[in-house]
This record gives sequence, structure tokens and C-alpha cells, in this order.
Amino acid sequence: MSTPDTSMKKVLVRSLITIVIVFVAAWSFNLFYEGNKTRLLKKFDTDAEANSALKPFHLEHFKANLDCGACHEGGVQHEQPLKKTKEAVCFTCHDKIRQAQAVPANDDCKACHTKQVKRK
Repeated sequence: MSTPDTSMKKVLVRSLITIVIVFVAAWSFNLFYEGNKTRLLKKFDTDAEANSALKPFHLEHFKANLDCGACHEGGVQHEQPLKKTKEAVCFTCHDKIRQAQAVPANDDCKACHTKQVKRK
């Protein structure tokens, strides 16, 4: 084999190895990122349930590709407390998707509420 052919093969092998390394690194980062986000959302759910009469569903809403601002007015702002979601916000969205997906009915209070809530 001539020197130019050997040199070209080395370049191709190095390029292939580089592509594989970049792919594995990107895949690993994605797994790490998604795993951390899942753990964080589960922690949000645990903390929110301890301080509320509602069962939070952060992870389910994240999996449905909703961002925080879809439920929380103003979205998430660094180190700012989130405004609690109003029931009407839940109903508005759930009424729209009820025909296509299984979501709790508006009169199924125990699906979301963990404690008796007095109506005004």
C-alpha cells in the first residue's frame, strides 16, 4: 500500500472514532440531563404535596412537553417563588384535551386534591 492510501485510512478511522466519541458524549449528557430533570421534578412533587392540598403532577406535565408557564403564571424566574396554579387554569387545558387523552374529569376532585377543600 502506498503512503497516501495509508494516510487517508488513518484520517478516516480518526474521523469515525471522533464521530463515535461525540455521539456517545451527547447521548450520555442527554441521559444525565433528563435523569436530573426527572429527579428534580419528583422532588418538586414531593415538596409541593407536603405544602399543599393538591397532588402535583410536574413530571407528567413535563412529559407532555409543557413548560412551567403553562400552569404557573409568569413561568419560572430564578429564585422567585412560583404563583400557585388556579383551578380554572387546569380546567381550561384539561377541557381542551379530554377528548384525546385520559385526564381527570372536572368533578373528580380526589384526582388532584389530597385534602378536603372548602369551596367559597
